[in-house]
Amino acid sequence: MTDYPTSLLPDRGRCTGCGACASGCPKGAIHMLPDREGFLYPTVTDACIQCGHCAHICPVLKQREPRPEPAVFAAWNPDAAVRQTSTAGGVFPLLAEYILDEGGVVFGAALDQELRVRHIAVKDKAELPRLQGAKPVQSDLGDSFRRVRHYLDQGRRVLFFTNNTSRSPMEYVERLTRMGIPVTRGDILTAGDVTVHYLKTCRPGKSVCLLGVPALRQSFLEAGIPLTETQPDLVVVGFDKTLTYERLERACTYLRRGAEFLATHPDINCPTEAEPIPDCGAICAAITASTGLTPHALGKPAPETVALVEAISGLPREAIAFVGDRLYTDVACGTKNGAIGILVMTGETTPEMLSESSFTPDAVFPSLGAMAPLL
Repeated sequence: MTDYPTSLLPDRGRCTGCGACASGCPKGAIHMLPDREGFLYPTVTDACIQCGHCAHICPVLKQREPRPEPAVFAAWNPDAAVRQTSTAGGVFPLLAEYILDEGGVVFGAALDQELRVRHIAVKDKAELPRLQGAKPVQSDLGDSFRRVRHYLDQGRRVLFFTNNTSRSPMEYVERLTRMGIPVTRGDILTAGDVTVHYLKTCRPGKSVCLLGVPALRQSFLEAGIPLTETQPDLVVVGFDKTLTYERLERACTYLRRGAEFLATHPDINCPTEAEPIPDCGAICAAITASTGLTPHALGKPAPETVALVEAISGLPREAIAFVGDRLYTDVACGTKNGAIGILVMTGETTPEMLSESSFTPDAVFPSLGAMAPLL
């Protein structure tokens, strides 16, 4: 194997690690392998025939004119219970479930048992929660794009969903198109879209001080969400690697003056290829320590989440199990709301954390695979 045939691909300093070359190689001669820091880069095998297709689809080497955005329509879920537990008026469950009901497939990023972020295909509504939760790290696309093309060739509709707000939806459109998968803006749904819909349906016209990455800020502006750096109606906190002390200080000041405090999710840490890094919940904890105020956090373990699952599944909460690797979100969502909470020891929870927990899971397994005989 050889790294980077310079006559075809950009050098490592310019490579974005997007995987387009590996996904589009007609001979399967390019593999995405981790470097010493865990980032995936293309490695070319001896099967390479120097056809040049990788260079043609490379977003670095083959710059294209931006395409005009198609029309986008605002929508919300008519079920009030669903809207109360959603960051976008319950739009994603409707879209994803519609695609599945029509015999389609939903692709997205999910954590495997070793906490690696991989793209998977979801064909069953019960699997949709695997696509939830922010994963702002480089993911392993595997053979997802070949599978997508296979489904499209069969005439099956595919919806792409990502919680990664570091890129705009149109960037995903361009990236997928370069890989030979013709998609439109309507085929892409991000966590940024979800948050924008929530604000427009539940807090219409309210001004927002946003702690988020530039791509998320841009999506807010394009959707007409009034962002401000003076006294806002709401302070919205999400995962933010661009956070500065000055902006943190300003958010605390606004909250003391009466702004509403909203968090996208309560997760403290976000898994990465190396070590966990502070997530939305950690940023909110710093704000809470300074102001004494706590945010309204959406998602697990809020009781509205169980009500939503009941509405979607048609099952009573006593027959619903929440399975996950985090005590304070996954397991608590079940045990504290009349459902079942099952812990798998493949994530951040240690035996010491389990023994010191203020509540007890209904069951504990070493991994998801260990549960298989009981299902």
